[in-house]
Amino acid sequence: MSEPKKSLLTRLIILFLFIGGLHGVSFILSRSMMMTTADIGLFAPVASTSMKPITATLRTKRLRGLQKSAEERLRDGNAEFIVGDQFLTIRAPAAYFTIIATSLPPEKEEQSIGFSMWSKGGDPVAITRAEARLRGCRFGDVSDKCEDNPILDRIKKGEWIVDFELFGVRLTEAEEQRQLGYFLKNATSPDSNCVIQMDDTLGLVTVGIRNDRLPRIPGVDKPPKFCNEQGLTFTGEFRDGVYVPAKHFHKQKPDGSTSWVVQCGVLSPGRNCTMSVRWDGWSGRAIVPADKETEWETVSAAISDFLGRHIVETNKRNTED
Repeated sequence: MSEPKKSLLTRLIILFLFIGGLHGVSFILSRSMMMTTADIGLFAPVASTSMKPITATLRTKRLRGLQKSAEERLRDGNAEFIVGDQFLTIRAPAAYFTIIATSLPPEKEEQSIGFSMWSKGGDPVAITRAEARLRGCRFGDVSDKCEDNPILDRIKKGEWIVDFELFGVRLTEAEEQRQLGYFLKNATSPDSNCVIQMDDTLGLVTVGIRNDRLPRIPGVDKPPKFCNEQGLTFTGEFRDGVYVPAKHFHKQKPDGSTSWVVQCGVLSPGRNCTMSVRWDGWSGRAIVPADKETEWETVSAAISDFLGRHIVETNKRNTED
């Protein structure tokens, strides 16, 4: 083939791929904006302001913490978890959803469904974002051309955006409590660098680094492992020459079990922490501001209320049914 013909063929291929790529992007975006109940297996971010309900289902084939019998271990070659179909179906207005990733294989436990709402109003953030865009405002725009930013108005009034999600991971009750109380147990070991304290103001049990184990000199002292846990290397940071450590907060029930945990890698204003989210064994998390600790309990209750109103079906855990 001559060089001119090769060049023309190359241009045609590039043009074809370009048009196909644009079409693919357009298709993904349009699907994200126009979700329906039929989109249960979709794997895409959601950007909808519609209050019309859509349905999504999480699935997993494992129930963490439930050991197999001796016969099953011999048959399967491992004793990790009992394998059985576990599912959770949620139906909520599309505007609440941020992502629906339910097309991934359930045995890999990588499915997730995400949501976003305001901390006090409980309404979907997507609608406020759309109002801001109509006024020509971006999320954090504080310029003169955007004096009336509805997002910033709500933040100035003390609200914050609650992003939370559920994963395709389900736990037995015993495993749920084991995970929630993991660092409480670690902190009691004789060689632990952590200490357990009661925060009477918040009504929370805290786990933090002992004062005599905190680094003092930036660039010289290394941050300690949180409760000697090898997998957690980020346990704080130096700010203005002072070390700001990590801290965990545990909300306990009257019977001594743990309701929820907030883990702060750096307990400092402007930083975010991770709150555990649980629903009938299904595992998840929420992002909460480090300096809004007096509102954590209210937000945890709001998330539970949201899930209670919108989860329409889930099978029993601790069984293979």
